[in-house]
Amino acid sequence: YGKIVNNYENDIKDVIILGRIPTQGNKKIETGEDLGSTFSTKLQGKITLSGVDSSKYKVYYSENANATKDLNDKSNNWTETLTNKVQSYMIVLNENMKSGETKEISYDVEIPANITHNNTVNEMYKVYYTNVSSLGEISMPKNSAPSKKPLIPMVKYCFSKAIYPASYTGSIRELKLSLTTSLYAVK
Repeated sequence: YGKIVNNYENDIKDVIILGRIPTQGNKKIETGEDLGSTFSTKLQGKITLSGVDSSKYKVYYSENANATKDLNDKSNNWTETLTNKVQSYMIVLNENMKSGETKEISYDVEIPANITHNNTVNEMYKVYYTNVSSLGEISMPKNSAPSKKPLIPMVKYCFSKAIYPASYTGSIRELKLSLTTSLYAVK
């Protein structure tokens, strides 16, 4: 579960959400640094985006743990077909997000039975968008260097972590992770 909120005073458009399913060996989107997951989960059904008619967005799946948002890059292997080996997902929103509007990403995963104590699973997503401001449309650059006083954050990262304590002995079939992303101007 992830939540994206447009806290700008204006619309944003061209919204793309690139995410990593909680699996062993998954990596941060921008840096390629390992997220530290010690076991893998399996996606149990399609990823959905609430607050949006299903005809207004597309979800793509990839078995490539390091897939980028480039649909034309063959190595990403993007497909709209769900498999049990999905490691990355991409949601492309085909409508503007109004000021104050919220979108919620949801999906279910299955974790293996008999996980030993102190295991960790992590996931993340990154939001790309164009800010439709009174100054004009400002697209997120691929690799933006942080400035001393950013006017408009163009990328938002979200991380989630689930840790199983030493006392865990049961079998959990479903893991829900909760994330919130707020997009806003820094004044």
